[in-house]
Amino acid sequence: MAATTIEDLHDELRELSRVLTDHIRDENEVRLQAFPNGDIAAHRIAHEQMIRTADAEAKFWAELRLDVAKKGTWFLLATLFGLAAVGGVSWLISKLHAAGVP
Repeated sequence: MAATTIEDLHDELRELSRVLTDHIRDENEVRLQAFPNGDIAAHRIAHEQMIRTADAEAKFWAELRLDVAKKGTWFLLATLFGLAAVGGVSWLISKLHAAGVP
C-alpha cells in the first residue's frame, strides 16, 4: 500500500522499523545459539578441532588395521613354519624308526 500522506509514510516507516528491529533481534538470537557466547571465531575453532579429532581418529583406525594385518601375517607365517617344522621332525622320526634307529 502506497503512502498517500506524510502521516501514512511516517506510519509505514515506523512499521518497517519495528519489523527490522524484530528481524535483527531474531538474527542475534540465532547467532547466539549457533556460536558459543556469540563468538564466531570460537565457533570456527570448535569446528576445526572437530575436524582434527576426526582426522586423528581416522588415522588411528587406519594404522590399527595395518598393524593387525601385519601381525596377523607374521602369526600365520610363524604358524605355518611351526607346523612344517613339527611335520618335518615327525617325518624324520618315522623314517629313523623305520630304519631301526631307536
